[in-house]
Amino acid sequence: MFIDILAQKSRLRRVNTVFKICATIILLIIAVTASHYAVGMLLAVLLAVLTIAIGGLRLREYMTALALPLGFLLAGSLALLFELSPQPNGILSVQIFSSWLSISEDSLARATLVASRALGAVSCLICLSLSTPMPALIGALRRMHCPELVIDLMYLIYRYIFILLLIHHDMRLAARSRLGFRDYKTSIRATAAIYTNLLSRSYLFASKNFDAMESRCYDTGIRFLERK
Repeated sequence: MFIDILAQKSRLRRVNTVFKICATIILLIIAVTASHYAVGMLLAVLLAVLTIAIGGLRLREYMTALALPLGFLLAGSLALLFELSPQPNGILSVQIFSSWLSISEDSLARATLVASRALGAVSCLICLSLSTPMPALIGALRRMHCPELVIDLMYLIYRYIFILLLIHHDMRLAARSRLGFRDYKTSIRATAAIYTNLLSRSYLFASKNFDAMESRCYDTGIRFLERK
């Protein structure tokens, strides 16, 4: 919901979507194939400035959207940063039982390069996500001759996100009104019941939706009115 609201709010949403997709792919390739860490860092800064200054989003909103992928990125970089060795070597070493976790110049350079590549690539995708509403993105992919089955699945998944969020909100509200979250043990039981019911309701809605599509002679190709 947060990313979708920001995409609708961005001033960059009026820019041609096909152009944004092509530009993102080009920048993504540049970020992933870069041989120097400065390329990824520079791309991250430029895309952040583009999204905030030109797109009209706030720095806090941008950092909130970037926080989760940035956390995965840092965790992966730490795994590359340390090397397990039988004796201390490199810049920094920490003893773990009979072995040593060491940071060498090579591992530091490797972790920095991979982290900068990943940061540049994530910034490209975040910039596209925060400047392009999902219906516009799906419509652009159709014009780029993406397979109809993929387009239909994207439309259905996008719609069902909001349906499941609404059902989940109603279930939590009902559980809270019955004191379902009054203590830790009750909260665990109520949460389990909510997600069990949510799974069964999702299957029910999917079955009803498929019946409705078949009754309207669905044979791939969900069509919506689009702004030119």
